[in-house]
Amino acid sequence: MRTRLERSSLLLTALAAGVVSAACGDAIAGEREEVPQATEMTVTLSHTITSERHGTGDEFDAVVRHDVIDGTGQILIPANSPVQGHITELSEDPPRLGLSFDRLAAWAEEHDLNAELVSVTPREHSEMVDEGAKIGGGAAAGALLGAVIGGGAKEAVIGAAAGAAAGTGGALATKDRHVYLPAGSVLRIRLIDPIEVIIPEAGSDRDAESDES
Repeated sequence: MRTRLERSSLLLTALAAGVVSAACGDAIAGEREEVPQATEMTVTLSHTITSERHGTGDEFDAVVRHDVIDGTGQILIPANSPVQGHITELSEDPPRLGLSFDRLAAWAEEHDLNAELVSVTPREHSEMVDEGAKIGGGAAAGALLGAVIGGGAKEAVIGAAAGAAAGTGGALATKDRHVYLPAGSVLRIRLIDPIEVIIPEAGSDRDAESDES
């Protein structure tokens, strides 16, 4: 899990163009647009979260998976925009994981983010299969996590799903009761508050971010 210094470095990289412009006294030129309340987007978790190494208050990183567009096809938030948040709850018995989404960097600007977790889709790889085997094998063991079970809109909690339904979960607890949400898991989030973005004019940072997508 990243320290605050490492997190700041990541955002500074994403915002470098905007920081340089601000230092020179130039405002970011472009069109002001609003990303409406209730807009949904999917983000990919950049680092594995596990109760073996992490705790409440630790920060996590993710990136936007796909461009967020409006009804005209205008890109409001480019794919690969960094998202950052922190763990609000981490319990092994019962296995629970609470996440809060705090910041979004898009179009060379940082924005406060107030969003709720809608769903979790795990990254399927051999490590998850191996962990499942440790506790008796298969989704029926009830080890996978992924049901969003409450905790308030912004601070959503992922809890244990029962029986075969756990097969759609987004994390797992090993036989040692470690909660585990692997890097690459997909989190769908929904905006509670709108975000105002300034979309750069064509030929500026807009083209650079689109190329990265």
